[in-house]
Amino acid sequence: MPDIKVPKKMLEEEKKEDSNEMQNEVILYQLLHRQLNQLSAEAESVERKAVEAAATKQSLKELKSPNDLLMPIGSGCYVHGKFSNAKQVLVDIGAGVLLPKNPADAEAFIADREAQITRLKAELQGEAAKIVNEMNRIATKVKR
Repeated sequence: MPDIKVPKKMLEEEKKEDSNEMQNEVILYQLLHRQLNQLSAEAESVERKAVEAAATKQSLKELKSPNDLLMPIGSGCYVHGKFSNAKQVLVDIGAGVLLPKNPADAEAFIADREAQITRLKAELQGEAAKIVNEMNRIATKVKR
């Protein structure tokens, strides 16, 4: 079988295309890495909300009779106080709107919020897994 000679110019163009493709892959990898960091930060925020919701549910269960409480006044400061009405809780339903609810309804509201948080955590984990898979694909390709 005769040797087929490939023109030098064609080989150089192929190398240049491969180089450009690798550069694009590296850039994509960097973008995915940033996106993964953002998802990680969002997941941490969601986890804090989950912990807060669980603590709120526990506090609602303990609201039985007037007793001494620590009430937050902001910036990590609290005052001692007593609540006078264990039959009504003000629930922030969004945009700073407070809605009076009985403790059982407030607990149900928080349970719904926990379910939303759980779904969001699953979505974030799924997105992160896709990004990691794509990053692994790129890393394998670039290493060749």
